[in-house]
Amino acid sequence: MSTSTIVQADRVHVLQRLRDLRDWARFIHESITEDQAWENGKRGLLHAYMGEEFLRGFDVDSASIADRLDQIIDRIEASATPAARAAILSRAGPPGMIASGRAGREVPPWSEHRRFP
Repeated sequence: MSTSTIVQADRVHVLQRLRDLRDWARFIHESITEDQAWENGKRGLLHAYMGEEFLRGFDVDSASIADRLDQIIDRIEASATPAARAAILSRAGPPGMIASGRAGREVPPWSEHRRFP
């Protein structure tokens, strides 16, 4: 097995893990910043216990983590050869992922695009 084959296989695996982490960062961000229909008052409770300054910082930090993971993903994808890029894109998301409408990105089914009644 050549080194380039190993690197390509690792790239696909690493990108999938980075996408998973990015999706979790988005989920955490959305969970802290928004009340879902079934959890009215969560934001108020967090505000009462942690304070607005803490929540603002958490909001910025969690969004920043997702953005930085996007930058890493984009840079790794851009560095791939056209053949490797095709392999990366063909394995971009596990079953259950849905299109987000954000520049071709995908998000997990628990995210903002899958609201519960």
